[in-house]
Amino acid sequence: MTDPTNIPELSIVIPAKNEANAIAATVTIALSHFPAAEVVVIDDGSTDDTGELAREAGAKVIRHPESLGNGAAVKAGARAAQGELLAFMDADGQHNAAELKKLIKRLDEGYQMTIGARD
Repeated sequence: MTDPTNIPELSIVIPAKNEANAIAATVTIALSHFPAAEVVVIDDGSTDDTGELAREAGAKVIRHPESLGNGAAVKAGARAAQGELLAFMDADGQHNAAELKKLIKRLDEGYQMTIGARD
């Protein structure tokens, strides 16, 4: 993976509930760093415009009519993702999509999974 920004088999999965204030920016920023990626937003029973705003920003949206919780949203996103490589981000903008590049590059070293952590 010499160019982690242009990985067509990358799916970025973003569980979201009532994140209308941040979801469009989160999707837009993810796509700016990974333009070939598929972004999948799981709208987990939002009562605001989270799903529509995510769709307008370029994401594929899976909608849960009622909240099933983060675990179910993550599982639904993993199942819906088309990519061979899955990355998971929070919808509220607290994760920096650019940091995924460091994690993806580690896969070239033989790792099958990488996890980012904040101090």
